[in-house]
Amino acid sequence: MREDVKYVLLITLFIVLLGLVGFFVEYGPLKVVIVFFEVVLVGYVFKYYTKKIAGFIVLAIIFFLIPMANFYMFSYLVKTESSFTSTLTEYIQNIFGSSSEGMIYHPDKSLEAKQNVVIDIQGKAEVEFVEGNQIEYPSVLKVDVSENSVKIFGGKKNSRYLIKIGKDNLKVFEASAVGVELSGKVELDDLKVDSVSVKVEGEISANGMEFDGTGVELKGTFKAEKINCNSVGIDFSGIFDVRYIELEGVGINLDMKLSNCKKFTVSGTGVNGKVEYLGKEKMDMELNAVGGTVTLKNLSDVDINIQSSGVKVVRQ
Repeated sequence: MREDVKYVLLITLFIVLLGLVGFFVEYGPLKVVIVFFEVVLVGYVFKYYTKKIAGFIVLAIIFFLIPMANFYMFSYLVKTESSFTSTLTEYIQNIFGSSSEGMIYHPDKSLEAKQNVVIDIQGKAEVEFVEGNQIEYPSVLKVDVSENSVKIFGGKKNSRYLIKIGKDNLKVFEASAVGVELSGKVELDDLKVDSVSVKVEGEISANGMEFDGTGVELKGTFKAEKINCNSVGIDFSGIFDVRYIELEGVGINLDMKLSNCKKFTVSGTGVNGKVEYLGKEKMDMELNAVGGTVTLKNLSDVDINIQSSGVKVVRQ
């Protein structure tokens, strides 16, 4: 085999390995660095065969400069006080297809709800918590029922499924889909959502809430012992009666009226917004980020202990 061919094959193998590493790496900025090196290597191979610098320039524009334009827009949103997650959610929906959602499936079948309800579908799930003890769902989805649980699964990626869940006996709710939207009023023991795009609006109460996604937006009234959220974009707005809050993301936007919080931990690249603390628990607040500004207004008669790294805290 010719030496030049061996050389190109080795570079190609290295590109594939970098791609695998980038796939499994969860840290966003590191993914960008990996993509950059892959583009450089691919461009070199392209240039090697074309012997024209124009080939490399065209390839760089297609595979790097255009995506990086979105990346810099992303960085700008992170560092400003705009609603980062709303923009991110729209971007995600464009990728996964608000306009390309082939079908919208409405409920046409029902069954008795159990204490545990799990939704695991390929498309987008829009769930409304309602009065009663019935689950209304599209018949195109599959159902697995046991003594204490109901699992709804199946579906297609480019489709939207509307589901109504009776909350009378509901204790545990889990959802996993490309997109998850929750609305209504419900009291639970545990709530867990794993999705690319998460949007929760309403009045939600649970012992524990866990959100894992790319864009997570909570808007409404929330009461819990603990909220844990891990997402690229996080947007929390509303009334929060939560003892422990832990947020980890890239762009984090806060507009919270908070009470009874003992520990509030935020880690991100950009953290912005405002928090009004109403008491009654003495709160420890820890902010870690590259930049951002958080306005803290203490409306209670208890102390707030703040540790901040990279985030400007304005007390009022």
